This record gives sequence, C-alpha cells and structure tokens, in this order.
Amino acid sequence: TVRVMAGHENYLYQTNYVLGYKSYLANGNSSNLSDGIKLNAAEGNSTRYAMDAYFATGMYTYKERYTITANYRADGSSRYAKGHRWGHFGSVGGAWNFTNESFMSDYKDWIKNGKLRLSWGVLGNQDIGDMLFTDQYNITNVDGGKGYIWAYKGNPELTWERTSTIDLGLEFSVGNYVDVEFDYFYK
Repeated sequence: TVRVMAGHENYLYQTNYVLGYKSYLANGNSSNLSDGIKLNAAEGNSTRYAMDAYFATGMYTYKERYTITANYRADGSSRYAKGHRWGHFGSVGGAWNFTNESFMSDYKDWIKNGKLRLSWGVLGNQDIGDMLFTDQYNITNVDGGKGYIWAYKGNPELTWERTSTIDLGLEFSVGNYVDVEFDYFYK
C-alpha cells in the first residue's frame, strides 16, 4: 500500500490597536474621550506577520507487516530577515507489525496489533515575536518635536529553532481488554 499527500498553507496575521484614556470626566458614566479633561495615555501599535508552507508525506506498507513513512515541510516566516526566512524540517519512521508474522500465528488470539516502531524527526519553531531581526525604536515628544528612543537592537542572524526527536516504541493488545504501549523519547 502506498499513500502520498502534498499541500500548501499560508496565512497573514495582522492586528492594530489604539488606546487612550482621560481623567476628570465631566460625566462620570461617559466612555467618550472628549468628556475628559486630562489626557493620561494615548498609544497604538500594529503587528503583522506572514507564514508560507509546503509539505508532503508518504507511507509505504509491505504485506501488512512493514511500514515506512517520510514527511517533509518547508516553512517561510516573515519573522526572520531575508536569507533566514525558510526552515526545512522532516521525519522518517518505520514500523514492524510482528503479530502478522507466521511465528506469531499460535498467539493471535491473545496478542494482537503488535508493532515495534522507530522514528526520527526535526521540528521548527518561529514563535519569537515580530520584527526582532531589525532595530526597533519608540517615538516620543522632544521639546514639541519628534524623538526616537532606541527600544531593541535587532539581530539579522535570527533563524528557526530546531528540535530533533527520536522515538522507539512497542505496542500490542492482550486479548480484547488490555492495550499496552511503551515509548522511549529522546529530544
């Protein structure tokens, strides 16, 4: 049996907000800024990032005993500087369904769905915040004019966080009542 799937995903996330509040309201129940006398705060910000991804997966099963799987994913994120936006991640795995072997035929009534599994994969993480690859500044009032305050020193070399995982597993059912699964993970 052969199964193959490929796909594409993309999204754009954008938020905008404006915040302001005043005190010494003429009407205490009002939510209008124009009813206040003293401006306590006025600010706003916008955030925008995009993600583009391509992925594929394949699985091959031979005689309902041996299975091989492979996955690949290429993710592009606007959270990184040009040249660092794309991360490539994948995994491979294999399983042996030992209960379908001839030497297990005498035990099929009480040991079922027995599999020995091994897999290795690499995952990526881009949850670092927005625009951290470039210097960021806050705008302030300096004697009635515009002033810029350095808020963050950007790092144009930021790139995807990568994590590798290995999984070795054994699973089987005893009769129709007990399912057993052992897994060893190394990350």
